[in-house]
Amino acid sequence: MPDVQAGDLIPQMKRIRPDVRIITMTGYNSRELEQKIRRQGILYYMIKPFEEAYLKSILDYISLKKGGE
Repeated sequence: MPDVQAGDLIPQMKRIRPDVRIITMTGYNSRELEQKIRRQGILYYMIKPFEEAYLKSILDYISLKKGGE
């Protein structure tokens, strides 16, 4: 999303759906950015590039975990 930063969008999403599970992906990483995003209650923080299989394994895990709740 070139016009929106996750750090600005996450609080808006959480206000609408407090239970939403968010996975963020970034091509630009810094310690400060990661800390800021993680403090917002995201589920997982990914740094590009990553393997598609890696994302699939995360989604599979989340799906299995949700089914067990």
